[in-house]
Amino acid sequence: MRSDRLEAWMKQSLERLSHELVVDGHLDEIDSEWDNEPRTVPIAVDMFRTAAGLLPVNWCGRLSLVVPLGLTPALQVRPPDLSEVRLKPDEPPALYLFDPRFFVTPGNDREEYRCPYDEDAWGMRDLPAVIEFVSSRAREDRMNGWDFTNDLWFHRIGQAQ
Repeated sequence: MRSDRLEAWMKQSLERLSHELVVDGHLDEIDSEWDNEPRTVPIAVDMFRTAAGLLPVNWCGRLSLVVPLGLTPALQVRPPDLSEVRLKPDEPPALYLFDPRFFVTPGNDREEYRCPYDEDAWGMRDLPAVIEFVSSRAREDRMNGWDFTNDLWFHRIGQAQ
């Protein structure tokens, strides 16, 4: 992983938040070296930690990492054991930057189950971060009979988040 590429992506993305509510990028798009690394959750978490260190001190948005776990026909209400989580080869994790305005937008039409993990999972206690399993689908997905998405979300917390 080349931190200069991640730093450039973070700078551009923070600038984009002046006129967008959410900016996201798959790790392989942010840094082409991702394809040369062993694709593991700890490597993705390291990129998340590095990105968190690049945030302005007084920034009040939210930085998140999402690790896709796959689709299921039914809502999953049993979070996976973190030691068994493996990355999907066809969909890399992604970083998200959320402007604070995102969280005051009206309504949520999702069916979802959320379950937080212990705050020290993957050594996140010092960041600090919240790690949660989310199984969900939007109303449109339900109307079309589509599957639920299942993901691990890492959220940097602190400041006004």
